[in-house]
Amino acid sequence: MKNTDEPVRNGVSYRAMMDNIQTGIALIGRDFRIITANATQRAFFRKSLKDLVGRRCYAAFEKRRQVCPHCPGRRVMATKQPREAFTEGVRDDGTRFPVHIRAYPMLAADGSVTGFIELVDDLTGRKQAEEHLGFRNALLRTQQENSPDGILVVDGRGRMVSFNSRFVEMWGIPRRVVESRSDDLALKSVLDKLVDPEGFLARVRRLYRHRRERSREEIALKDGRTFDRHSAPMHGADGTYYGRVWFFRDVTKRKRAEKALAESERRFRLLFGTSNDAAFVHGVDSRGKLTRFVEVNDAACSRLGYARAELLKLTPMDIDAGGMEEARRQAVAALRRAGHAVFEMVHVAKDGRNIPVEISSRAFELDGRTHVLSVARDITLRKRAETALRESEEKFRVLANSAQDAIMAMDDGGRIAYWNPAAQRIFRLTRDEALGKPLHAALAAPRHLAAYRKAFQRWRRTGTGAAVGRTLEFTARRKDKTEFPIELSMSSLRVGGRWMAVGIARDITQRRKAEAELRRSRQLYKTLAEGIPDYVYLLEPDGRVLYSNRRMAGMPEVAGKRLTEIFPRASALKHLKVIRRVVRTGIPSRREVTLPGWHGPTVLENRLFPIKDRGGKVAMLVGLSRDITRAKRAEEERRALHGRVVTSQETERKRLARELHDGVGQILSGIKFSLQSLPKEIASSPRDAGRHVMKAAGHLDRAIAEIRRVSQNLMPSELEDLGLQPALRTLCRGLKARSGVAVTIRFTGVPRSVDPGLALALFRIAQEALNNVERHARARSVDLSLLRRKGGIELCVKDDGKGCAAQPSAGPQRPLGSLRGRGRKGEGHGGLGLTNISERVEALGGTIEFDSKPGKGTRLLVRAPMGNGGNGRP
Repeated sequence: MKNTDEPVRNGVSYRAMMDNIQTGIALIGRDFRIITANATQRAFFRKSLKDLVGRRCYAAFEKRRQVCPHCPGRRVMATKQPREAFTEGVRDDGTRFPVHIRAYPMLAADGSVTGFIELVDDLTGRKQAEEHLGFRNALLRTQQENSPDGILVVDGRGRMVSFNSRFVEMWGIPRRVVESRSDDLALKSVLDKLVDPEGFLARVRRLYRHRRERSREEIALKDGRTFDRHSAPMHGADGTYYGRVWFFRDVTKRKRAEKALAESERRFRLLFGTSNDAAFVHGVDSRGKLTRFVEVNDAACSRLGYARAELLKLTPMDIDAGGMEEARRQAVAALRRAGHAVFEMVHVAKDGRNIPVEISSRAFELDGRTHVLSVARDITLRKRAETALRESEEKFRVLANSAQDAIMAMDDGGRIAYWNPAAQRIFRLTRDEALGKPLHAALAAPRHLAAYRKAFQRWRRTGTGAAVGRTLEFTARRKDKTEFPIELSMSSLRVGGRWMAVGIARDITQRRKAEAELRRSRQLYKTLAEGIPDYVYLLEPDGRVLYSNRRMAGMPEVAGKRLTEIFPRASALKHLKVIRRVVRTGIPSRREVTLPGWHGPTVLENRLFPIKDRGGKVAMLVGLSRDITRAKRAEEERRALHGRVVTSQETERKRLARELHDGVGQILSGIKFSLQSLPKEIASSPRDAGRHVMKAAGHLDRAIAEIRRVSQNLMPSELEDLGLQPALRTLCRGLKARSGVAVTIRFTGVPRSVDPGLALALFRIAQEALNNVERHARARSVDLSLLRRKGGIELCVKDDGKGCAAQPSAGPQRPLGSLRGRGRKGEGHGGLGLTNISERVEALGGTIEFDSKPGKGTRLLVRAPMGNGGNGRP
């Protein structure tokens, strides 16, 4: 809707047009606050514009504390459709008057409802005229078709002589009954609509019998309506009975209004007693002197510090501060002249405090005497605000004159209305050169003028535009025609009914250069950061992540979040403690952090480096996180492997020592005993000396063979001289010779030349497996096969021995190391031998399949890659 101050073509403002309309008009916002009201509306309610603007409509017009139940405006804002209502308005003096309210929606440009327009007609005169005419001439009212009453005239024979359309409409009498003119049929057609049809019918028949009786009653209908029924006989001058006149008036609204009036009166008294503003009622004598208070509310007593009885003994002059006589005299004169007055005073409380107040007074008649209702609002805060506003205006002038940014204002003609010293410096235009000049022509680059002028026309009409309420960058022009970039923030405001724009402009030439350099620097930094394999991130001193070059596995996006949003609270607090220490000391930090993950814990090496500003204060921190999980695991496995190697060496030394002690040691001890007893043997039997020597030589041969066997087990010469296959055959023959176990050997596709490391490892694995068979399996036969498969080699040792219950934890094929420590030492395949095999396979980068069941034998299958030495032909 157009602003009410905007002029129309003939020069008359909309406000003047509204003020000359005899219908009351009020503009009301969505929050039910009054935006403005015309003179007629103000006259209806005897209020000034100042009394109405900003107040809730239901409080200002009907003295309610909440939205009226019959409020048409509420329904208008919900449905966007016009609505009306009949109710009563309430003035400040408590007088009520009937009104007809029509409400229409106020729509914004996007179609949303911003409030509603309320049109009010005072029905007081019309109601009085209708009642006056009704009592003066009943017969005339029966002939008026536009009467609000339903009228029926029945002759002496019970036929309908006359009726108006209102009667038919009110009762909903069928057309055929109307055309029959039968009062009896009409009566029967309405009985089913009555709450008490039998009583109504009895009263009607009684009136027809008593031809001189008048009657009036209220009739209740089932649909909730109430009719006021009045009946009077028609007699001629000679007493002849001509029939009876029936008057029916729909008093439903009146009944509701009476109920609403009673409720309104109750609420008014409640409002008077509970109002936050002090309210006083006092008299005025014939000389204009203010008499004692006759009524005060609780707020008045509380504010002034008096008991109610004390305050009722005082007059308005008793609570006024000194020096206010002239203001009081002008207020009394306004009351006598216009019946109301609004003025400011200073009240004095009982304890001597001065309280500035704004008083709204209205005169009214009570019991034939003039009284005044005054509502005093404490304006202490407003006075302080006004003082603060004056100080703010002074500060604005000082600030604008000392600001480094250009501050300018433009009127609705596009001319410069304000120009601060910074604007003179930036645009190189003096204040005298700028004021009154077209803003766009003076400052805009020529290529932008057409677009600016188009946008200006829209702004001039609506106060809105692409640049209003936003900060935008433009190309401006100085007095010497040079162009440069500016950053402009602009807002609109209404001053005296006209739009004005205020803008703040900043020369951003240097900033543009810095931004370009910053973009280049950021691109270089980003390229560097994203190319580093480590995690790189920037942190604020409070722990907020500004940047991260990548996401960690299993972690959400971290940029813009605090550490407490990323990590568990305990872990986040530890990180924050480190960050605070680096910020406080400025010393970089290095520590290791273990984080939980899907595939086990992740170990990070975290480094924090402070970045200081020019003042030496830590502005942010650079973090580098390197995943050292694999390195840590490798280190742990290296230490574990070293331990196992040492253990294996010690075990091998013990085994070698045991073999030397139990084998070679025993034989040499026997040779020693033989040689020690040899002199005695020769002395006692010289002929047997040769036999004794040969016996010692036999023992020596056994010692040499045992030493050769131990040496062969340590490093078989056949493996080094002849290769893997001959060495395995010799190993199997030795098992068969020692234990009598049948051994089957099968080689398929195995090259003659196998990598020495692979050959040694496979030989030791086979040696360990056959030793286990010999010592523990109690097998009758053993199958050993060596096959070449898909670039790798397979060694399988299978026996039919007793087997064991020690099994891998899941399936026959396991990763390396999964078979270590299974079973009990010395039982089946669960001792150190299987551990040694696992370590050797692990060193080859191969896999193991181990299958053993009690009574079913054991199968060991080792797969290993061929290596560089496996390229020979079979």
